[in-house]
Amino acid sequence: MPFRYLAGKSHQFRKHGWGAADMSRVIDTLYSKLEDIKESPSLILDETFMMNIFEDYRNELPPFQEYWDLMYNRKQMRVVCRTDGTSVVHYNRIRHRLFHPSKASDVETTPRVIELAGVATEAIV
Repeated sequence: MPFRYLAGKSHQFRKHGWGAADMSRVIDTLYSKLEDIKESPSLILDETFMMNIFEDYRNELPPFQEYWDLMYNRKQMRVVCRTDGTSVVHYNRIRHRLFHPSKASDVETTPRVIELAGVATEAIV
């Protein structure tokens, strides 16, 4: 999603010294991070690594940082809860479940996720 956002909004970042050609840097960054995952597939489940792949661009582009905060910290989805109708931070919840699995079925899939990360990055890179 962050890659798509940057690609789709590049034309709006001129005042930040950014243009479509800067997407080549993003591609290089993504390629480098995929190489890291290829070498160490368990990185796919490393929250710090995964959530900071595009950190340089968040620091460089304030609108990207705003998007990031919205998507991963503030975006909420109304959840129908029988007892109190609470709202949850949707992506935060997904992220927590991915990087900190507690359900047995999620924990059991960890080796397969790591294996598939290696296979996928080998095919992509």
